[in-house]
Amino acid sequence: MEGLITGRANRVDWSFGDGSVLADSFTLTQHAWTNSGDYGVAFTAYNLDNPSGVSTNLVVHVVPLLAPTLSVGDTSGTNFRFSFFGQPGVSYEVEQTTN
Repeated sequence: MEGLITGRANRVDWSFGDGSVLADSFTLTQHAWTNSGDYGVAFTAYNLDNPSGVSTNLVVHVVPLLAPTLSVGDTSGTNFRFSFFGQPGVSYEVEQTTN
């Protein structure tokens, strides 16, 4: 996402394309969509030279999160091995318990 505003911004707004708007956000901005689809995200900065704001936007393509299918490999004593195909762009975490 790219836009140009000169001078110090005195207000910035984010519109996430799903009805969510975050106004006056000068900190780290995060957003999660609840449904898959294409969303137009807009960023607008305002200052004394641009009281109507300067905006830029892009389309974010949100894909559904698919649960991985586990394949159990071999076992050896108390050890076992499994594998799964992951979804691109998704981080997975495997935890071990005693039960």
